[in-house]
Amino acid sequence: TLSAAKVELIYQAANAKNKETVKNTMSRILSEVTSSQNSFYTVAKNKTQADAIEYVIGNQDSRTNLAKAVVSLKKNQTSALIEEKDGFYIAHCIQTNSAALQQQYRNQLVSEKVFKRYTKRGQINLM
Repeated sequence: TLSAAKVELIYQAANAKNKETVKNTMSRILSEVTSSQNSFYTVAKNKTQADAIEYVIGNQDSRTNLAKAVVSLKKNQTSALIEEKDGFYIAHCIQTNSAALQQQYRNQLVSEKVFKRYTKRGQINLM
């Protein structure tokens, strides 16, 4: 069964060399988010390295730690610091699991699979 949530994300990339530095930076950002009078969105807009701020993430996401954390959040709840292979995340839930979100997530998964299939075959040229 699919489950998904719409979240605002703060993301900072990390690798073996800078992992501890990024983790400390994200811990400070988490403190700012939880104690700030600014909205999560405002902080995210200024602190994230992601392409966007709002995402639908579900239990089929390849970032398993992020997926588990996100689908367990309640509306308006902010996660703890989430570590993944590519870096660190902080998520803020703006919509919990619903039939409409599940459908949106299902469509997103299908689109991702089609895109991967055609880019592997060289049938889509992104340049």
